[in-house]
Amino acid sequence: MSEQENYNIVSRLQLLMQYLQALDQEDIQTANNIFGIIHSDARMKNIISEINIAYQQEDSRSEILRNTKLLTGKVRLAIIEGNDIIRTGIRIILSESPDIEVVGEATSYFEALLLLQQQQPDVAIINIDLPGKNGIELMRELQQSNNRVKSIILSRYKNVETVLSAFAAGANSYCMKDIKVNHLLEAIHTTHIGKKWIDPLLSDVVLEILQTHVEST
Repeated sequence: MSEQENYNIVSRLQLLMQYLQALDQEDIQTANNIFGIIHSDARMKNIISEINIAYQQEDSRSEILRNTKLLTGKVRLAIIEGNDIIRTGIRIILSESPDIEVVGEATSYFEALLLLQQQQPDVAIINIDLPGKNGIELMRELQQSNNRVKSIILSRYKNVETVLSAFAAGANSYCMKDIKVNHLLEAIHTTHIGKKWIDPLLSDVVLEILQTHVEST
């Protein structure tokens, strides 16, 4: 057996152990992240499918399994971005992911309102700098209209005021425009299951927010 084959076997075993541990701990985010890693490995997908079938037979596992991607199907996603090049680039990248379906695109605030009403996507990537009214104003409108789409703000701003304004307006997650592909996929799946996600590039901003909170208490 070659070193590469041995490495692949060890890596697969480690991922399977991590997946089982995530199920035991009801750690939805980790389970989804692992599935995202192995989605192109047919053998691993078959093994995890068998694991899920076995776990479905136990009532105590039903909640975690209802929230994993294998049981929820594709994430229906909308891209709201005024820049044609960026919007097209995001669509091309996401089209390569088998568990994400881009159901529509919009270039402005008003196009976005119509798109989100008609398509009812699970998740929307929203550029903060939309023509006319901006992405934060769009988030406020979605909150007021009780639209249940989960949102990821895409931004070039990494200051405390903008980040806090986005979350206060109802954003679920916040990404920088130069986000890495693997982080974008992680953000989409984390947001899809109802959890918050913030770009690792904003670690300084998060620390500043925490420090301000501690000092004010």
